[in-house]
Amino acid sequence: MHPEEPVTAAHEPAAPVAEGPWIQTQAAPLAVPTCVADSPSLRAAAEEIVAEVQRSLGADVVRASLVDERGREYRILAHADPPERGGQRGVLPLEARTQALHRSQPLPLAGLPGSGHSPHQQQASPGTAICAAIACKGWTIGMLEAVRQTHKASFTDEDSLALKRFADRVGEAVSQTPLRCRARGAIEHSAPGRPVSGDDITLSDARLLLQTAGQLGELLRLDQVQEKVCQAALAIAHEAEQAWICLLDGDTGHTTIARQSPPRSRRGECWPCSRLMAAAARLGAVVYHPDPEEGASGDPPVRAVMLVPMTVRTRPIGMLGVCSSQRGAFAAADPRPVRILADQAAAAIEKARLYAEIRRQKRHMEAVIRHMADGVVVLGPDGRVMSVNPAAERMLGLQEAEVLGWLPVEGVEDTRLQGLASVCRPVEPQESVHHPALLDAGSSDARPEVVVFTPKARVLRVLSSPIYAESGEFGGEIRVLHDVTREREVEQMKDDFVSTVSHELRTPLFSIKGFVDLILKGKVPDPAVQHEFLSRVLEQANHLSAIVSDLLDTARLESGRLELTRSSVDLCQVIRHALTNVDALAQSREVSITFDAPPDLPPAWGDARRLEQVVTNLLSNACRFSHTGGRVQIRCEVDGDHLIVHVADEGIGIPAEAIPHLFDKFYQVDSSLTRRAGGTGLGLHIARRIIEAHGGQVTVKSELGKGSVFSFTVPVARNEE
Repeated sequence: MHPEEPVTAAHEPAAPVAEGPWIQTQAAPLAVPTCVADSPSLRAAAEEIVAEVQRSLGADVVRASLVDERGREYRILAHADPPERGGQRGVLPLEARTQALHRSQPLPLAGLPGSGHSPHQQQASPGTAICAAIACKGWTIGMLEAVRQTHKASFTDEDSLALKRFADRVGEAVSQTPLRCRARGAIEHSAPGRPVSGDDITLSDARLLLQTAGQLGELLRLDQVQEKVCQAALAIAHEAEQAWICLLDGDTGHTTIARQSPPRSRRGECWPCSRLMAAAARLGAVVYHPDPEEGASGDPPVRAVMLVPMTVRTRPIGMLGVCSSQRGAFAAADPRPVRILADQAAAAIEKARLYAEIRRQKRHMEAVIRHMADGVVVLGPDGRVMSVNPAAERMLGLQEAEVLGWLPVEGVEDTRLQGLASVCRPVEPQESVHHPALLDAGSSDARPEVVVFTPKARVLRVLSSPIYAESGEFGGEIRVLHDVTREREVEQMKDDFVSTVSHELRTPLFSIKGFVDLILKGKVPDPAVQHEFLSRVLEQANHLSAIVSDLLDTARLESGRLELTRSSVDLCQVIRHALTNVDALAQSREVSITFDAPPDLPPAWGDARRLEQVVTNLLSNACRFSHTGGRVQIRCEVDGDHLIVHVADEGIGIPAEAIPHLFDKFYQVDSSLTRRAGGTGLGLHIARRIIEAHGGQVTVKSELGKGSVFSFTVPVARNEE
């Protein structure tokens, strides 16, 4: 059996197939859901076609009829009667019309029901009739009939062909009719000749469907929904021994078994017969087959299958199937309860999928928010705190559980809540800044910033965006907190650097200019004084050269172009050269320097010139920030594979809060003291980068008013090096 073949009952003989111009049809036409036949648009289109048939063929009576939902009767869709007779819409017995579809010639009749009389009356005007099958998706769903009375000529074969073309137009109109509710595009096939118990489903089935609908409405997990549907299918289809659900993969179009009840070991492709499922999916119909070609070899063998497509808004999502080992098990079964269950299942499965997708997206969004570097505070429409992410907890020194539902107010006494109150204060429209990552992002030049002091001082940029529902109702606000403390510190350091460097450059330049100007104007005739002035000029020039060297070294470090020429280095020799470099400064400050190193100090592995630069920088700082007459000590020691150099002074010391920033670029502890002592704030930054390039590290210990100890490590030179 192929998917494109009509599914017929294996135990019923097929009716004769029409020959010549007649459409090939099967014995029993397919039932059409009531909501299709009652469609106003379909009836209007059919009325136009019927009227055109009456004009074209000169027929006295023309009727388009569709097989009703129960498959027992033809229900008139459209008709055209003689003007003097009031045509009557009604129901025609199925038996009275089926044979007319299989005649190859115009059918002479003593009378046709409905030629102006009730369909059930036996007396009517004699005449001839021709019928053509109305087909949709390859299935016969009704017929189009035309009647002429005896005083007119009989119909010809050309008339039959023309009627067939009109019938095709009716079928096309049916296929294009928008469907709604439980029809789902279904043209249902039921086993011919099966007994029908009545027009309504049984009370027990109705109760079971109502109970199942209530239970499915409470389930949100997909596996629970599928299990409940399979259990209900077994209860409704009493002859069923197995129920299963196959879900359609929207990307590949393949179906895979999602749930079986009772469980079977066979998994993977659709079971028991993929061709029946393909036919049901193509037709969007309930398909029944009493003896499937596939699956009959199972244990127990499958000999009867009923498949019901599950659709959501005319989109197929899968199939509900039941099967039995008894041949013709579902021949007398009413498929409507199973179809209604399939509709309930489709809605419940779609709801469970949507719920799972919403939960997945919610977890994804929560993960994104929880791992954001920026803080996020969500406020409800009444201004109360609804959510605080971990980054905001760290910034504000609070736990989310402590502030959920809290209404931030100005002037709160609890210092731990003051930061959150400042962050959540009402934002004026001109202050509002929309975060660019939000959907309703806007643009603004304003950058509202808040300073919080708990758990430590921070500068937070507050970006705000309102939340609106689809209806436009205000739903709250999102406050995004971006920590700009470091940026503000860097900006301050840059300002201090500009101020310091301008001062450091201006002072020696003024000195050089002044001394040279006096000498050139002949105002210093004494050679000894001239020599002293030129010495000052040289000293200030050297100072300018040092500033420029620091700036160039910083640029090389930032660009990664600082190269080291490593070799075995006598660290004591390096320190002695550095002492020579700072000797003049130490004498001007009246600072004494002592050097202590073990006699067996091993050589270091590094760049001698750069190490000398580091030692010179540390000794210069120690001299500058020592009191007059103070002492500076430099000593070396061995610690495993490293040499440690300590530079200790008895100067003014460093505040504890400044130590973490001491090696930052452009950072200076106190600008006024720096101006007095001189310096650009780059020396320690350069020293740290040079030592780190050697594989060592720089540390500092200091106590305010008692002095500081700077230490750095360099690796010991190995023999193989």
